[in-house]
Amino acid sequence: MNTPSSNPASTTSSGAFSDSVLESVQVDLEAFVGQAEVTIGQLKRLRPGDTIALTAKLNEAIELRLNGKAIARGEVVAVGENFGIRLTEIVS
Repeated sequence: MNTPSSNPASTTSSGAFSDSVLESVQVDLEAFVGQAEVTIGQLKRLRPGDTIALTAKLNEAIELRLNGKAIARGEVVAVGENFGIRLTEIVS
């Protein structure tokens, strides 16, 4: 196992990880569309084909989240056979 002290190329002179090491770290992003508040009774009665109204409006931006924190917003687009997000705003 390589630790920062055993692999000097991965650290800076201050001992912090270098940008090249950090840039290869994989993270999971989530696209948040909206939320709904339902009772347990409503939840128990849900069946395939039922519709749940979300708080988000149709043309409202979708949030892109990292660890539950919004980092960007955008609009839903098609990327081949998949959904994607075209970024319209980076959250500071």
